[in-house]
Amino acid sequence: MPSDPRRPARVLINLIGKCPIGLIQRLSPGSKRLKSNLKLPMVLLCWSCGVLNGLSLVFLKVCGEIINSPEAAQNVFFALLMGAIGGLCAFVNMFTLNQSMKYYPNLDVMPTYQSMILMHMLLSGLIVLNESALYTWLELLQLSGSAVFVIAGIYVLTKKQNIVVIKD
Repeated sequence: MPSDPRRPARVLINLIGKCPIGLIQRLSPGSKRLKSNLKLPMVLLCWSCGVLNGLSLVFLKVCGEIINSPEAAQNVFFALLMGAIGGLCAFVNMFTLNQSMKYYPNLDVMPTYQSMILMHMLLSGLIVLNESALYTWLELLQLSGSAVFVIAGIYVLTKKQNIVVIKD
């Protein structure tokens, strides 16, 4: 048995991902759903990274606004709390990304991760930081259309099949 530095779960995920659907159905008829949803945990992990990144952005922005305000001396504890929560969100984001990269190929994880980061930073800026007031309705519609395009790209990436070719 050759030694493989990768984790057994990652090897199993890659093996299931590369097997043809007909072979999987012959081995276990109920496994078709497993193959079609194999990358769903990766998308959810990357989604949580995006949410954590957006939260980190908001908490650090609040911390910066408190520090720059005239009443900064009265709100030192609150500013430190917001900065600590923002740092904690960034740390958990890093941990979650590492977990995703541990079990899934980096070529699948990184585009999904970057897309989720982009969309959640955009959302946190538009909603929480009130940047939506700076855009016209047409520009907001264009941003929404680009978000739909990004989601379609993630869908295509998750449905991508890796097929094992057996040579004689």
